[in-house]
Amino acid sequence: MEDINLFDELKQMAQNATEDAGSFTDEEPSTDQIARWQHLFHHSRTDAAKHIKQQRNDLNRHRVSDYHWKYVQLDKEAAGYDREAYEHDLQLAVDRALHPLTPEEAPDTASYLFKLTPLLASAAAIQTAFDLPTAPAVRHGAESEAGFVRFAEVDGRTKNAIKAYLHEADPTLRSMFIRICKAAKDFSSTSSHPTLGVESSLPQHRLSCRDAEHLPAQNEFPVWYFFYGSLADDARLSRLLGVAEAGVVLKGARVAGGVLTRWGDYKALVDGPADAWVDGVAFEVRDQEQEDALRVYETEAYEVVRCGISVDGSGGRVQGCTFRHVASVWK
Repeated sequence: MEDINLFDELKQMAQNATEDAGSFTDEEPSTDQIARWQHLFHHSRTDAAKHIKQQRNDLNRHRVSDYHWKYVQLDKEAAGYDREAYEHDLQLAVDRALHPLTPEEAPDTASYLFKLTPLLASAAAIQTAFDLPTAPAVRHGAESEAGFVRFAEVDGRTKNAIKAYLHEADPTLRSMFIRICKAAKDFSSTSSHPTLGVESSLPQHRLSCRDAEHLPAQNEFPVWYFFYGSLADDARLSRLLGVAEAGVVLKGARVAGGVLTRWGDYKALVDGPADAWVDGVAFEVRDQEQEDALRVYETEAYEVVRCGISVDGSGGRVQGCTFRHVASVWK
């Protein structure tokens, strides 16, 4: 183990104390600062304020140099960070490297449908009770004698908070959660990540200016999708999306940068060389509801990635999406 340089540690503490002189206070961070940390680190409002104050009052924390911040500032501010949030993000990365989580401690990244109850009867009630930055989406289930069953879509952290909240209110209550197994979709706004066949988190794939934009965006609709297996069938898509078969228009298409392999009885698209091509069909997904149905069909064994789709007869290429098997994720 390397010896700690006491002089450097004392120097860092003195710098932090000097730069933060007069800031040791219980004053609440601003609304914008709290909202930033809620969005970036998935904290509740209360936890975000607590972590901001803890960081500001920690004399042992390490700061990035002015040169370091100037080098990354454009990309980081475009992603929603300020210097303080960026330093916190770096510290979290160091903590994870030094103290890796066990499988039992790892955060629950799945999504769940929570059946609304009299104690938590609406999305607004859940947002208020657990300091969520936005109200969860509400889904309607099958109709019963009491009307439609309503569910709120929540993440793993909120699920655990709801269970604790309801148990404290009434230990006899039984909450209902349904795990949603759907393909992940997490498009970066500052780089082309994730893109089929490309290690798109590398610097050369980042935005070169604030006005540039990588397409398609996370919630852009309508959007073209490339299908290569069971989804390349108009009858199946008709049933899955709940539309007339005549309304399912599939066009011959191909994508570069991928290869097909087998996952059990199914075809699975994985990353391949830049000059590798896969033939299939292109379909224009109309809205979020249609995309959600496709993501649930493919399950969490796949993820949505960006790709360039060459559509037959168009004479060009459109930027769209496809489903990549998770085993292909770059290491």
